[in-house]
Amino acid sequence: MKLNACHNRPEFRRVYPAQDGFYLDGTTRTPRLVAVPHRMSTDCVYGKNDGRTDPGCEGCRWRDA
Repeated sequence: MKLNACHNRPEFRRVYPAQDGFYLDGTTRTPRLVAVPHRMSTDCVYGKNDGRTDPGCEGCRWRDA
């Protein structure tokens, strides 16, 4: 089942871990992780695709007619 970035899908995580360099102790490198907030749009973009239809949007209650 394809999940589109819309209200029919599960909620996005609010933050995700991303590597931001390394901790160096002289012999090993340990990844340094930081929390990155979710910034991608969650708005419905159905109809903003030059007239093409997306089968994953069929039946979505948030889709514009």
